[in-house]
Amino acid sequence: MKNLFFLLILSLFTVSCQQDEFDTSKEILSYDKLIDSGKINIQENETIKRMSHNDVKTFFNTVLLKHGKPEGISSIEILNGELINSNETTILVAKSIDETIKVGAELVLMQDGSYNLNAKETVTCEGCTQGCNPGGSPGSWYCSSCEYNERCTKKVVKEFTPAPDDPGNPS
Repeated sequence: MKNLFFLLILSLFTVSCQQDEFDTSKEILSYDKLIDSGKINIQENETIKRMSHNDVKTFFNTVLLKHGKPEGISSIEILNGELINSNETTILVAKSIDETIKVGAELVLMQDGSYNLNAKETVTCEGCTQGCNPGGSPGSWYCSSCEYNERCTKKVVKEFTPAPDDPGNPS
């Protein structure tokens, strides 16, 4: 009787594990797939421009320079909100060559299934190779802590052009 009960529990566990493997509602976003299929865009003035891999690297290299970091980009990936149809912010992250600096920008899902890169606000997390990853969303960015008690610093840059009648515009 105990053996029968044990086999019943084991078979239920096996079935539940197999069902999770085929859950297609948790499709993971891949930077390579998005860029290869032309699904990353950026808004420039009033037009939407499709971005190539080189465009994305140039964007992040420019952001690094605005943050005072001329290192260059080694890799680009998607962090947070990696699951399609999740409510988390999807963040495109570029790592510096030495992987101690990570720059994040929000990817906004559009109705046509493409993603617009939100260039209005970016976050830079600097300090270590293990951890110190961007998280959150525009207006509430954070950097995760480093794994080995190293210091991780955050810098947010809001990139906008003031309207001509804006009192902060020196025109």
